[in-house]
Amino acid sequence: MKKNELIHLHALLVRVARDYVARGDASPEAFEPYHELDVTPMSLREPRANHEAAVRTLAGILADLSTTEDEAVVPVGASGTTADAARAPATAVEGETNPENATPRTR
Repeated sequence: MKKNELIHLHALLVRVARDYVARGDASPEAFEPYHELDVTPMSLREPRANHEAAVRTLAGILADLSTTEDEAVVPVGASGTTADAARAPATAVEGETNPENATPRTR
């Protein structure tokens, strides 16, 4: 990942963190490990390694806040394999047509 892409990801994660705090899903203190790094997306002159550390720290905090001990990971298929996922029928979003029923395009 290029540095500018990393900084963009950093900015997006900061936005998500702010949304967590605004919704009450997290307290500002939950992000102290991130703030201790003193690297923000606007720290453009910081080395890439510092932004990587900030992104990893922030992503880890957000991941911890997004899951609970009671929450279990639900497998995609019966056996939880990707083969099951490939065989599973796609669910249509309201207003979309099912691609299996769509008329084939001609050139």
